[in-house]
Formats: sequence, structure tokens, C-alpha cells
Amino acid sequence: MTVAEALWVLESFYGHSKARIAETMGQFLFCDGHEVEDLDLIIEALTLYQGRDLDFADAFLAAIALRKDPQSIYSFDQHFNRISGITRLEPGKD
Repeated sequence: MTVAEALWVLESFYGHSKARIAETMGQFLFCDGHEVEDLDLIIEALTLYQGRDLDFADAFLAAIALRKDPQSIYSFDQHFNRISGITRLEPGKD
């Protein structure tokens, strides 16, 4: 949650690019003295955030989905269609 909030502020308030934010946050998370839960998942989400033009919350959900079987997400958000390996299912449709 802290990472998501920091990214949102850096992008929306300060206007930094997703590429710059992802690179800087990735470096920051690997600094000595930090204890980061699910670091590999967060790094994967940062890659999707930058490379697939997603907000971080959706990128994090996508990173989780890519580790599950089946690799699917129920969502109305069509941007999940841009992520190879994930099947987007619309709620209420069979």
C-alpha cells in the first residue's frame, strides 16, 4: 500500500514519468535497511506498471494473477487485455 501511494503522488502530483518512477522505486526498494514484504511481486508489478501503462494497483493485481492458476482476472477494465498470459473475464458474463 505504501508503494502504491508513493507512486501515485510521484506521478499525479509531481508529474514524473512511469519509467522514472519505476526505476527509482526499484532502486529504493533494494537499499540496505528496508524490509519489503513480497519484494519480487512488487518488482514484477513495477515492470507491468511501466511497460503496460497500468496504474500500480492494477499492475499489482496482474502480477498476482500471473502467479495463479488459472491466470485470470474478473474486471470491466479492458487494459488487462494488454497483459500476455492473463485472461480478463467480465463480471456477469459466462
